[in-house]
Amino acid sequence: METEAAEEWTSDLAMAELRYILCREIDWQESCDRVNKLLASGIFEVEDTLTLINEASRMKWERTISLADRFTLPLAGHVGGVAVFARKEHLSK
Repeated sequence: METEAAEEWTSDLAMAELRYILCREIDWQESCDRVNKLLASGIFEVEDTLTLINEASRMKWERTISLADRFTLPLAGHVGGVAVFARKEHLSK
């Protein structure tokens, strides 16, 4: 039985958020080094936020979710995928 390979995507904004979160635990240079290694690994594709900004802006108006999550949701639609989060978001209007 063959299974279809999954493609992983993220936004450049999520990478900026990851650098920030890591630098709170470790220093700035180490956080940049780790994120750069992750990006160089080719594990996932990184989408430029410019392609997602209109949809993310609309979501800001409609829902109270984080900025990074506002870009993850339209990215999932853009690539025909499913948004995956560390924990379930409670969407409120």
